[in-house]
Amino acid sequence: MLITKKAIGAAILGAVLFSGCVGPNDFVYEGENYGSKRTDSYKDGVIAGCKTAKGSYRKNHEKFNTIADYQEGWFAGRRRCQGPIW
Repeated sequence: MLITKKAIGAAILGAVLFSGCVGPNDFVYEGENYGSKRTDSYKDGVIAGCKTAKGSYRKNHEKFNTIADYQEGWFAGRRRCQGPIW
């Protein structure tokens, strides 16, 4: 067999390093881990903010003006999905 213990160890190490530290309750969107224990309003805000950054304006103005988690999520999603500013 051509596979050595060293190769198997390297493959396992690579998988662990590249998998990131994502817990079962973490909110991950577009490859970004926003952490655990995020409210539904925060998640909705991230998704809307990201879609806005990609050119499809989305914002629930009532939530944005009244729910801090939605507003925080919206800005986080927009920052994350915004292209480079050169």
